[in-house]
Amino acid sequence: MTHETIGEQAFAGLAALLDDIRDRRTIPAGMRGRVYAIIDGLRAAGAPASRIHAAERIALTVHALEWARLRKLSDEEDALWRQLNDQSSEWTHGPANLVRRIEL
Repeated sequence: MTHETIGEQAFAGLAALLDDIRDRRTIPAGMRGRVYAIIDGLRAAGAPASRIHAAERIALTVHALEWARLRKLSDEEDALWRQLNDQSSEWTHGPANLVRRIEL
């Protein structure tokens, strides 16, 4: 298995997790751990720093979203859902994806 394959799996894995979260509008148990494993996979694959940073921002948003939900802060939760949607779109369709294509 090449590093490129590991990176591709990490990219696709996070995209699938984000789709699942957005479809269900809930954070499944173990989500943060799965995101961190994907970040580790990106690092192991030598992914560009911009991709790793984007995945780390997603992990922080998921964490903040979990806390907002636990504290029943609906306005904050709504803002975080919008932020996660924006980050998800950027992950799969945004400028970082263009950089990824150029590097491959």
